[in-house]
Amino acid sequence: MIVKGRNKTARRRASLPRNRVSIACIPADLSQFTLGDKMVKSKDKEKKRDQISIATEIDRVEELRARFQDNLERAEFRKRRHKLSDKERQELEDEMAIMNERVQKLDKELETLRKENRRNMMLSVALLAVSAVFYYVFIYSEEDLS
Repeated sequence: MIVKGRNKTARRRASLPRNRVSIACIPADLSQFTLGDKMVKSKDKEKKRDQISIATEIDRVEELRARFQDNLERAEFRKRRHKLSDKERQELEDEMAIMNERVQKLDKELETLRKENRRNMMLSVALLAVSAVFYYVFIYSEEDLS
């Protein structure tokens, strides 16, 4: 149903059914796409991600998780408040299940990143302790002898 004389978005809106329920789904990780030219971009993103600190990566994943959680809450609200047909309700529940899975994957990724961050912190503390011991043994003790 295309209407002449209107812009493209008006034509698209005129052709869409009015009572359709849709939720914007955001892919969990855009670097997973491997179609054609996207494969090169995903490798570049992996290289950039390797150079990014763990704290920055944790912030990125937390932000993405918050967006998914917000979309999930909106979908649950829409499910409770709006009168939906069985088909629309089923589609909404399917999208909610997908978003739940993505939130769980992001939780696991956050757990892994936090564990790696904790390990790096312990390594830093150990290196600081070893350098303090070396300073005490070689520098401080030599000053006491003279």
